[in-house]
Amino acid sequence: MKARWIHLSDRFNALADRERMLLSAMSVGVLLALFWLILIAPAMNRQAADLAQMRSLHGQLDGLAEQARLLEEARRNDPVVQKRAQIESLTQQNLALKAALSGKRALLADPKQMPTRLRDLLARQPGLELVSLRTLPVENLTARDDKANAAPTPASGQASPPGTAIYRHGLEIAVRGEYAAIARWLTAVEQFGWQVFWGQMDLQVEKYPVSVATVTIYTLSLDPAWLRL
Repeated sequence: MKARWIHLSDRFNALADRERMLLSAMSVGVLLALFWLILIAPAMNRQAADLAQMRSLHGQLDGLAEQARLLEEARRNDPVVQKRAQIESLTQQNLALKAALSGKRALLADPKQMPTRLRDLLARQPGLELVSLRTLPVENLTARDDKANAAPTPASGQASPPGTAIYRHGLEIAVRGEYAAIARWLTAVEQFGWQVFWGQMDLQVEKYPVSVATVTIYTLSLDPAWLRL
């Protein structure tokens, strides 16, 4: 086995500089693809399911809020005990759904703390340096859904009660180092204890064995506030 390794090493060293660079770049590409298939892709599937569940909860909250508004309006015109009981039931369901939504929120990264935590993780990985870090515009996911499903305004002119909005906060971070150090840092981000959503990922060989990885990371929040870097 050792003799075979020495033979392969001699063959690699015998290649021209350009051939060694191409071979190294292809190796890095294969390693990145394996990392994506083994770690990132399954995580993105789980995250997509969580996002769908949060949107479903938000839709149910909006529906309950509209029912409560209609029942409250009917109560003012005809205060019947049965309608009061229905309002109370809807209120309890509303609270239960908000609790479920808050439970999901507890699993997500705090957008105001995410830049600091990413820097901390980077500092713990020897051989890596920060190239750039910038925030992306905040996106209101529920406003986009509400616009697509907008209903006509009631004749009374009264707007429907607003639901709890879900905001997507994004960061684009670029780091420089060898592939192994970059892979360790990405694994640490995935396993740090709070949930993030992976966006685009790009790896460029700068000067073998040093590469620059540019990654887009998102988190969801009920808070529109975003830390300005």
